[in-house]
Amino acid sequence: RFEIMCDLAEKYGLKLIVGLITGWMSGRLYVPHLLERNNVLRDPIAIKWEVLFIQYMVRRFKDEKSIIAWELGNECNCMARVTRDEAYVWAKTLTMAVKEIDSERPMLSGMHGIFPGSSFDVRDQGAITDMITTHPYPLFTPNCNTDSMLTMKSALHAAGESLMYQGIGGKPCFVEEAGNLEKMEDYTSPIGYSERTNAVIEPRLSMQWFLKMEALAKDALESVESGAVKLIPDK
Repeated sequence: RFEIMCDLAEKYGLKLIVGLITGWMSGRLYVPHLLERNNVLRDPIAIKWEVLFIQYMVRRFKDEKSIIAWELGNECNCMARVTRDEAYVWAKTLTMAVKEIDSERPMLSGMHGIFPGSSFDVRDQGAITDMITTHPYPLFTPNCNTDSMLTMKSALHAAGESLMYQGIGGKPCFVEEAGNLEKMEDYTSPIGYSERTNAVIEPRLSMQWFLKMEALAKDALESVESGAVKLIPDK
């Protein structure tokens, strides 16, 4: 699928910055089932498989002309709690894994809320990656959730935060995403279960099997037509 996306990007003149670890997407964490019980930012087994995965992706797609940069992922610092040292080791390990295969393209941070003193400190991100990113949502920034998105104050918030990151981190910084939310709240979602297996029915691709019927139907039809099998009553 990603190969198709790269082909479409090339066809329509689009350039791609590839976030390698999905991370946080609008209030949901996307973690493989195998690693759900692991701290994916410090557990050695999790980091091992993350490195193997991203090195496969980079090796597989490094010759795609539409890709202009790699990125650690989208707000991966929201995926688990870690210390500043653990965050440094995670980001450095993944960045080195990418650079080992593709040293030409820049590596972006993709992290969110990396203020000085946080575990993913902007100074560490600046030392490790080639470019820092900001995701300035007023809802999550003290004293900023007071005006609509289209006002001067909200626009200056994005610019001001990016300039602050750039000045402290010592690397270029750009607004990767911006938006405005009224609130976030928990909700209960109905989950369906299979009547036969009691497995959770999810709207995602899963392992399935199908039976090819042409050969079976041919033998059965011949048996009926030859009289070897009789249908009662007659059809």
